[in-house]
Amino acid sequence: RLNSALDNLAVQDGELSDAGSDPGSDSATSAMRSTEAPVSMLKHMTLYRELQAKWQAFDAYARVSMAMGANQLLHAISYFTVRMLVSEERSPWPAFANVAIMTTCAWMLARMDLYLTPGILAIAGFLLLAPPSITTVGLTIVHFSTAHRFFSDICAP
Repeated sequence: RLNSALDNLAVQDGELSDAGSDPGSDSATSAMRSTEAPVSMLKHMTLYRELQAKWQAFDAYARVSMAMGANQLLHAISYFTVRMLVSEERSPWPAFANVAIMTTCAWMLARMDLYLTPGILAIAGFLLLAPPSITTVGLTIVHFSTAHRFFSDICAP
């Protein structure tokens, strides 16, 4: 495909012209096409593919590490905003919305990066949503109940 794309653009006299619009019109272009090697046979492409095969395990490890790091970052942002919104601002509904958004992002990341069955994806979605949701509900109950003001200061000073 690269050869045909490059053949479509020819530089003539410093101007770009479309030489590949009529395939049989130019005999020099058709002769050049017949003598060119396919892109996959070029030396730098074969060398790249050989090196890519040797680095495949490292590439897979890097992808898994990036997926796990992104998941942890989303959960850290979720817990931070839950603490700030519930403890400091006393507004649990934005905290619930943030938990839903961050958990959806983490679930979509798991869905794109991992090859899982639909049942396992549903379980993963529940397990991703449960801990921040329980934390949000717990902090909301603790901060809005007047009898447990002591526990509120311990949970989030």
